[in-house]
Amino acid sequence: MKDNDIKRSIIGYFREKGASPVSGEDISRELGFSRANLWKYIKKLREEGYIIDAAPRVGYRLTAVPDEITPYEVDPGPGTRVFGKTDIHCFKSLTSTNVEAYRLAETGAPEGTLVIAETQTEGKGRMGRKWVSPAGGGIYMSVILRPRVPLDRVSPMALVAAGAVARTIKMETGIEPSVKWPNDVMISDK
Repeated sequence: MKDNDIKRSIIGYFREKGASPVSGEDISRELGFSRANLWKYIKKLREEGYIIDAAPRVGYRLTAVPDEITPYEVDPGPGTRVFGKTDIHCFKSLTSTNVEAYRLAETGAPEGTLVIAETQTEGKGRMGRKWVSPAGGGIYMSVILRPRVPLDRVSPMALVAAGAVARTIKMETGIEPSVKWPNDVMISDK
């Protein structure tokens, strides 16, 4: 299991248990690794800004998460077969998620690799236009696709993907986003 998968399983476990403290023994047993390994990963999560309280004979409790996107906060969901199931790369700032995704694809990153940034300094829009993506203005992402379809059938995939994201947001939150051509999912003008 990769480090990010282990961290995601620990964070998910805490979320599932809510505000109740959970013993290290229970966490280790249910997630399938040693208490020493659990301690190692809790220490790593704390270094990344997670507040995890610990009390002897009481257990651990997640009390706060960092105010940024991390790979283990992104839950691809149980029905996802490819997207976000492999590598998720999160950045506070990037020149462009497209440029980073392209670089990763060129080095062999698998289909479904996700690149997320909270801001882009040189975001890329359609037809070479600059994509303005200020901090706090949204979540910007690119996904590596390796479609096995003719090239003329690839273009509509962006709109289909935006529709799927909008539908998922509505199903999960009740919030009804809009889709702005060609693939922007908008909520409250963001």
